[in-house]
Amino acid sequence: MAEENTARDVYRYTSAEELRANPEVILSMVTDFKLNKLPRLQNLKRYLENDNPSVTDTNRRNEDGVSDVRASHAFASYIVTFMQGYMTGNPIHLDYDDEAVQEILDTVNKMNNADYQNSLLERDASTYGWAYEIHYRKEDGSHFKRADVMNTFAIYNMTIERERIGAVRFYDNPFTESEYVEFYDDRGKLTYIVEGTDLVLESEEPHTYGSVPINELENNDERMGDFERVTPQMDLYDFAQSDTANYMQDFNDAILALFGDIDLGHGLTEDEKIEVLREMRRARMLLLTPPKTLDGREGSIHAEYLTKQYDVAGTEAYKKRIVNDIHKLSFTPDLTDEKFAGAQSGKALEHKLFGLEVIESNKENALKAFLQERYRLIMNIGQVASENGEFDPNLLDINIVNKVPNSLSDAIENFNLLGGEMTNETKLRITKVVDNPILEQERLDEEIENEPRLFDQQLFGGLMNDGADTSVGEPEEPERGILEEA
Repeated sequence: MAEENTARDVYRYTSAEELRANPEVILSMVTDFKLNKLPRLQNLKRYLENDNPSVTDTNRRNEDGVSDVRASHAFASYIVTFMQGYMTGNPIHLDYDDEAVQEILDTVNKMNNADYQNSLLERDASTYGWAYEIHYRKEDGSHFKRADVMNTFAIYNMTIERERIGAVRFYDNPFTESEYVEFYDDRGKLTYIVEGTDLVLESEEPHTYGSVPINELENNDERMGDFERVTPQMDLYDFAQSDTANYMQDFNDAILALFGDIDLGHGLTEDEKIEVLREMRRARMLLLTPPKTLDGREGSIHAEYLTKQYDVAGTEAYKKRIVNDIHKLSFTPDLTDEKFAGAQSGKALEHKLFGLEVIESNKENALKAFLQERYRLIMNIGQVASENGEFDPNLLDINIVNKVPNSLSDAIENFNLLGGEMTNETKLRITKVVDNPILEQERLDEEIENEPRLFDQQLFGGLMNDGADTSVGEPEEPERGILEEA
């Protein structure tokens, strides 16, 4: 390795051939991944699963007899779910000029449930800063699946283009207590078994993808998750809510103060007197005898609870400011905001999504490049199997439609004002009146073709006859008397 890697840096090496010749370098990368990269990924996963490590792993209140609430809030899941739905909530449409290629793409996507895979990959990228997809071949065709970021990484060369020259996937077999390392390059897959500090080659499987069959999707240039920058604010909010919960619980256990010289009985030890007070508190009553003064008068006593004062307005304003900072700095809108309520929620959201649109633009470009590489791999191996002809990924039209709340009636009205026209299929698609617009249009065309006269009568009958009877039958004979007179 040329330089020491940090938690978000990629691995780089001179060539795949040198990595094949030096498997100890691959093992050193695996070791470095476990030491320097895996802890960050595990930490981000805990945030995503609403297990805030800063709150959970910190001993904040060690005193006996006080509350120690550790409250975590799912801001990370909120941000990731929003980004995931925004980018892949709508299916990604692919169009290619060659009908044969288009049919292959549609078949592969359907077989691999591509929409679901895209959603999983976007969720990983949004959480960890990157995501991986592994390609493999089966008897029924080409397959691709999301690979676990916890045990997968890519390797790039040292050039300015930073081309991917290899990828590594490692795992343990719990039954044999063996550790395996798989190395992928443009020629095949090498499977090693770890023996001490060495990698021993176990098998080699060639492939015909023409490139590394593990594809990487990067979330941004910094390779950061979408909530990673606001984890300090998330910690502050969890601490504030935990302190509030601790106060509320400690309030219920407030100290009972008894003022005055109180006679709890003669001949009792201090421990016995305390036990008497505890029994009274459990019974929710106090039976206290004031002592007599020297002149024979009774002394005065009273009881009250001692509680810590709580600045409700100040504390809630502090927590609200933290929540606003989380949404502002992560560029995700707070959909519970009153400004997003009502019929204009889509329009209000549109005005507040400028920062999100900038992030989305970078995400979309990265996702398109990732998808081009996916289908290039699929079509490459298809050419070898004589399943398809030439394929140029640059000619693949990828349409990513963000899932943004909007007003359909407003959009239709503006479209009509501009004099726009569209086909019935498009109308059915955007209004979602039916599930399959193409099938519905085919049924309509068939109905019109089979019953043209009925269609014409329905369309023009009222105009031509002005409500008259339009039925077709035998002409009526004129009355005999009229003919004879003529």
